[in-house]
Amino acid sequence: PAVGHPSFELPDDEVEIGMGIHGEPGTKRMKIGNCNAYVDTLLDTILADMPLAKDDEIAVLVNGSGSTPIMELYVCYNRVAQRLEEMGIKTVRNYVGNYMTSL
Repeated sequence: PAVGHPSFELPDDEVEIGMGIHGEPGTKRMKIGNCNAYVDTLLDTILADMPLAKDDEIAVLVNGSGSTPIMELYVCYNRVAQRLEEMGIKTVRNYVGNYMTSL
């Protein structure tokens, strides 16, 4: 707000993936779609950097940044859990909520 203009612009039909909590640019823009497409994109990126093997145990964090309804966060978590189960990965704890929020 102090500089008098937006730090970025986002068309009404797009979402930005990987955006920072202070408005830092994300890694990808996508057309508005469904939750599974977003989760798959994010999870594929994480798994490329953190390869997991069958029977690995992990904790999963789905953060809402402050404005996403908790029900929608659980819809996203459901997709994460489904993908991990298909890989044979065991989720031993999940954290779904607003842990790190943004303006």
